[in-house]
Amino acid sequence: MKKVSALVAVVLVLSIMLCACGGGANKLVGTWTGQQDGIAITMSFNEDGTGVLSAVIISVPFTYTAEDGVLKLVPNEGMEDLVDFTETKYQVDGDTLILGEGDDMHELTRSQ
Repeated sequence: MKKVSALVAVVLVLSIMLCACGGGANKLVGTWTGQQDGIAITMSFNEDGTGVLSAVIISVPFTYTAEDGVLKLVPNEGMEDLVDFTETKYQVDGDTLILGEGDDMHELTRSQ
């Protein structure tokens, strides 16, 4: 019985640690807003690896992966010309999503 209790305790601790660490992609889940060249932009990331990039009257659905600080977007078929990037460095710092780096850096704020 003590072995079972110890095993359950270890499993619980590991589960809590994994949840606390979170994955890179999970930090992206939600809706982010910002501006690029004076145009309002909204990016929504879903847990299932899909999302939508919206600007002005255009919405571009996409799939994404986020690993090792690199965000890769694959716009849905026919929408490829409407996205400025398909791969960029990214960082989530609290409620701020930073895309790109240097002079080509854009910040979005979590709105949901």
